[in-house]
This record gives sequence, structure tokens and C-alpha cells, in this order.
Amino acid sequence: GVASGFTANLLIVTTDVLLSGISTEAAKAVSDTVHVSVIDNWFFMASSVIVLTIAGALLTDKLIEPRLPAWNGGNNDRLPPLTVLENRGLKAAGIAALVFIALMA
Repeated sequence: GVASGFTANLLIVTTDVLLSGISTEAAKAVSDTVHVSVIDNWFFMASSVIVLTIAGALLTDKLIEPRLPAWNGGNNDRLPPLTVLENRGLKAAGIAALVFIALMA
């Protein structure tokens, strides 16, 4: 479901710009005066949101979930405490992230 609806949006996004260029080139095979604007593909994409949502939900409920084993609530075991080396690594990663954010700001 996720991959099929990757570009289906209710908002105008960058993929709409890409698709309008492709659609304009394809439409020129019929007529040289045709221009497809950015929002022309939006109607198809907006309707695709509804269709893909329903199709994805039905596929998940009727086909995928029945084939999966029953879920028993997950594993609630606690993780072992961090080692000294893991703590040092986390601190170093945090400091590096802060330095990177400061440099980007």
C-alpha cells in the first residue's frame, strides 16, 4: 500500500511538476499546442488517494492479515543496560549531532 501511493497527494508537490512535463511531451504527440499545467495531474492524484487508500485497506484486511500468525502482544523483555563503550559512543554521536546542527544554523 505504501509504495503504490508514494506520489498520490491531496497537495500539489514536486512530483506534480515532473509529471506535468512528461504529460506535456506525451500530449504533443497529438497536438503541438497542448500544454499540461502543474495542477492538471492533481485531479488524477487526488482521486488516486481515495482509490489507493481503499484498495490498500481491503488488501491488508482481506489478503495479508489472514496469512500472518496471531500476534501475542510482543516481547516485553527489558533490554540489557548499556555498556561503558556504548555510553561513550552515544555521547560522541550526540556531540557530533549538536556540532553539525550548530554549523548548519
